[in-house]
Amino acid sequence: MCRQSDVVLLQETWLLPHDLSYLDRIDPDFLSHGISSVDTSQGLLSGRPHGGLGILWRRALGESIAILNFDDHRILGLTIKGKLFELLLVNVYLPTCGSANAEVYQEYMGKLDALVRDTENVVIAGDWNARQGREEFIWVTDLCIDLDLVIADVVSLPCDTFT
Repeated sequence: MCRQSDVVLLQETWLLPHDLSYLDRIDPDFLSHGISSVDTSQGLLSGRPHGGLGILWRRALGESIAILNFDDHRILGLTIKGKLFELLLVNVYLPTCGSANAEVYQEYMGKLDALVRDTENVVIAGDWNARQGREEFIWVTDLCIDLDLVIADVVSLPCDTFT
C-alpha cells in the first residue's frame, strides 16, 4: 500500500502503547503516528489486544502534515496543508454493530459531526462497522447527508460488499 499511496490509514493495529513505534518500521519512506486502545494500567493483560489506529504518511510531505489527536482511541486525524487547500483526514474504528453499542455509536456520529462540520475538504475513512441494512448504516448515511459527504464504498464497490 505504501508504494501506491501517500497516506495510509490503519485500523485494528492491536498494538500496545509501547509497541506503537513499530509503525515507523513499515516503510522507510513513511513517518507514522498511532494510538493504542489497550489499557495497560492494570498490569497483566489477558486475552488478545484490540483496536488501535495508525496513520502513515510519505516523508516527502514533511511540514505539510499536522497530526490531530482527539483524546479518543477510536478517532485519529491529520491535516495536509497545501498552497491552495487544506485537507482533513479522519481515521475511525467505530464500535461493532448491535443494540448494546447503539448509544455509543450515536455518540460517535455526534463527535464526527462536531469535528468536521465546518471543514471544507474532509475524508472520514476507516472501519465504520456499519453494514448496509443495519441501523448503524442509517446513522452513517444521515451523517453524510447532513455534512454533504459521499459514502465512497457504496458508490464504488459491488452491492454485496460486507461492510
